Amino acid sequence: MKKPQPPHIDICIATYKRPLLLEKLVESLVNQETGGFFTYSLIIIDNDPERSASETIKNIEKPPVLISYDCQLVKNISLTRNLAVKKSTGEFLAFIDDDEYACVDWLLKLYSCLTRYKVDCVQGPVISYFPGNTSKWVTRSDFLNRERYATGTPLFSGRTGNCLIKSEVVRQFEVPFDPGFGLTGGEDSSFFRSIVNLNHTIIWCDEAEVYEYVTPERATLKWLLQRSFRGGNIHIIQKNSQKNIATKIINLHFSLAKLLTVLAASPLCLIIGIFEIKFLIKSITKLTEYFGQIAAFWGVEYKQYK
Repeated sequence: MKKPQPPHIDICIATYKRPLLLEKLVESLVNQETGGFFTYSLIIIDNDPERSASETIKNIEKPPVLISYDCQLVKNISLTRNLAVKKSTGEFLAFIDDDEYACVDWLLKLYSCLTRYKVDCVQGPVISYFPGNTSKWVTRSDFLNRERYATGTPLFSGRTGNCLIKSEVVRQFEVPFDPGFGLTGGEDSSFFRSIVNLNHTIIWCDEAEVYEYVTPERATLKWLLQRSFRGGNIHIIQKNSQKNIATKIINLHFSLAKLLTVLAASPLCLIIGIFEIKFLIKSITKLTEYFGQIAAFWGVEYKQYK
């Protein structure tokens, strides 16, 4: 009797003008431990019309796993992710960003968690690391670290930075990632919320860590404020999508109330911030987040990938 073939995982990577970081990522992926439970391959989609990632891939000597490469000529992160999905053939899809790298058992931990808990999707932590000359206030403020949970905790949204999902869940959508969010970002959170609304299950796997390189231009207050403004902006754009005017007005009132609350607490935040910079940075970013929310009501779209 012929032995059944193990399931296959396609690791989907969208990349844009990050050849050195992409090289580090691919090096961390080509020798992933599988325990014999699955096979895997890499699908790399370049969103740079000049194909800046192609040389990086050509320079990888005799990779032990299949690496496929294609280019999405139109600048749009959603179209890039959708092309990766279209080219996939495996029973599972993994997503990881081109400025990250994974530990050697990253994929095995995600797969083991998904099968153990019998869920449709698992998400894992993304841990920031900084160049050695990063300002101390940046590392002390801890502003890029994302919330973590106990393994098995149910989630109601997600991101493509560290994820494993059943292919059948993704392929039920003709267009998984909305091209309307292709320049603003937020296409991944919108997708994961939509699968939760269809009663698919997402849980957290805290052991499956990946690491994200914070470039010097992102380790600045300016970038931090832009990031929080964009987050609030796209949150309301998604929340108000296809809603009636009454609901939009109610959402606006909530955003204004939160903004005024933070403004009222500003003097206290400044005093505490002298002794604890994390508290001060959080207060500032909350202000810009709510400004981003209010701007969305007036038709402002912050296009991060323009």
